Amino acid sequence: MSSPVGHAFVGLIFFTLAKRFDQQHHYSWKWLIVFIILAGLPDLDIIDGLASGPLHLIQHRTVSHSLLFTSVVGFSCAWFSHCILKKPRPTLWYTFPATIISHPFMDMCCMHSILPQGVQLFWPFSTAFAYTPLPFMTSIGTFTAYGNPFWLAFLKSGSLELVVFGSLYGFLRLLFYLQDRQKALLDI
Repeated sequence: MSSPVGHAFVGLIFFTLAKRFDQQHHYSWKWLIVFIILAGLPDLDIIDGLASGPLHLIQHRTVSHSLLFTSVVGFSCAWFSHCILKKPRPTLWYTFPATIISHPFMDMCCMHSILPQGVQLFWPFSTAFAYTPLPFMTSIGTFTAYGNPFWLAFLKSGSLELVVFGSLYGFLRLLFYLQDRQKALLDI
């Protein structure tokens, strides 16, 4: 599994996209919290393992990491926000589902020390685990398998994700800045 740092950065990226493409509405820091929670939501399946002893690794990266589950939860959150907001935000119809659907794809890109690799992306239609042949991230579990304490494994995994997703976020912000600058120059 990717660390919460990587998933939080993805939540930040989709929050930034929602703000960018929906300038009719104000997105406060509370919306950022919602996006970050949504990005990490599929990992709530490990709480059962933490509460009842050793992690139930068979259950993790299965149901909660499937396209069916993440799509249903993402669109349900969009529908719920549409129902409770006085001014509905159309961008939430694609940013909420994309935020939570990104989670299993991030976990597919991780090298896991515990088999099987990947996630059950097509559960309940298939119990096969989908993964990328060349993972570019390392999971927290991989670092702990080599004898590192959990805090050190979290630090190593989170640092790598900070570099990868922090760079992606920085590039996105730079792109938006350049677009705004070009628009301002054309308006003169």
